Amino acid sequence: MSSTVAELQLPPADRRPFADRRPWFTPDSLDNLHGPRSGLVWVSAHINTAPEPVYNFDDPAELRAGYSAIVQEAIPGEHEWLLDKELLLKLWPDLFLPRQCRAVWIAKFPEELGSLPVRALSL
Repeated sequence: MSSTVAELQLPPADRRPFADRRPWFTPDSLDNLHGPRSGLVWVSAHINTAPEPVYNFDDPAELRAGYSAIVQEAIPGEHEWLLDKELLLKLWPDLFLPRQCRAVWIAKFPEELGSLPVRALSL
C-alpha cells in the first residue's frame, strides 16, 4: 500500500525582523502621561517577566530600564499611568529602544520627540 503526502501550500515566510512586524503602541497624547516620578513601580508581566516585575524609579539605571521597557512593551492604556511626560522627555535620548519603536513614537509626536538627540544605542 502506497501513501502520498499532499504538498502543503504555505504562504511565503515573512523574513522581516520581528521588530518590523510587531505593533508598537503609543499613548494618544504625551499630555496624558501622569505616571509616577519616583518610588517602586510594579508593571505587568508582559512588560517585565521577572518574578517580581518592579522598577525602583529612585535609581537612575532602573528608571531608564523601566522607561525603555514600558515604551516598548506597554499596551494601550498603560503608558498613561506608568510614564510621566516630563521624565519621558528627559530620558528619551538615553532610552534603549528598537529603532522601529523609536520611529513610531517620533512619527506620532514629532514636535516633542523629533528634535531630541539620541545617545543610546538602538536595538
